[in-house]
Amino acid sequence: MKKIKIIILAVVFYLVFIIAMLPARFVVAQFAVPSHIKLGAVEGTIWSGRIASVKVNQMMLESLSWQLQLSPLLLLNLAADVTVGNRDSEISGQGEIVLAGGEFSVNDLTLNASAQHLSAINPLPMGLTASGQLLLKVAHYQQAQPWCEQLVGDLSLTKGKIASNFGQVPIEKAKVALSCDAGAVIATLTPTSNSLGIDAKVSVSPTRKLNLTGFVEPLGDAPQDFINLLDFSSQRDARGRYVIKFDTQLR
Repeated sequence: MKKIKIIILAVVFYLVFIIAMLPARFVVAQFAVPSHIKLGAVEGTIWSGRIASVKVNQMMLESLSWQLQLSPLLLLNLAADVTVGNRDSEISGQGEIVLAGGEFSVNDLTLNASAQHLSAINPLPMGLTASGQLLLKVAHYQQAQPWCEQLVGDLSLTKGKIASNFGQVPIEKAKVALSCDAGAVIATLTPTSNSLGIDAKVSVSPTRKLNLTGFVEPLGDAPQDFINLLDFSSQRDARGRYVIKFDTQLR
């Protein structure tokens, strides 16, 4: 009986090794890639490989590489260390992706991106444009339909600037806490986490409805361009705070 178990384990390890060493280009060719996704040259193996570029609609990711981890494979799970981009890329970062028991999760993810690049792909409301560097940190994300079951992370902006018809508003600091509540993605901004006096909450519901509610209480040294923008787009409440509210249905 012991010999049989050893033989079975040996066969399993051998099969895993054979699959892991398959050329990544061959495996990718077996799947129908959606028309809105364009893949560059595929190199390496399932175990360790690289895709020169991945274009999703208008968003381009450069040099997407992966390295499978051995220990999860022993439990018939998949875990890989993934890296995307380089110092000169508009989007770059790294993290761990896990597929276990049919569930997808992400750990220790960091992504750097240009705010100007992202706002050009997905325009901001009211004709606003943004610049600066965005840093996304996700300690843990557990996928569930349609968005998430767990999410612990934050999104920060440095050397930021928001431009409108009223001028430019510099942003010394801004950090948004990210979480998940009943399947909805929640982003929370508090007055102490940003230099514009914003106290707001953004949610994306399971039905893809985006909702923004909150207040702005500008600091005493707030730029006049920022005050002009608030006067144009918002109303003050009884406490003198500017009320911000926005709803839209995502496609």
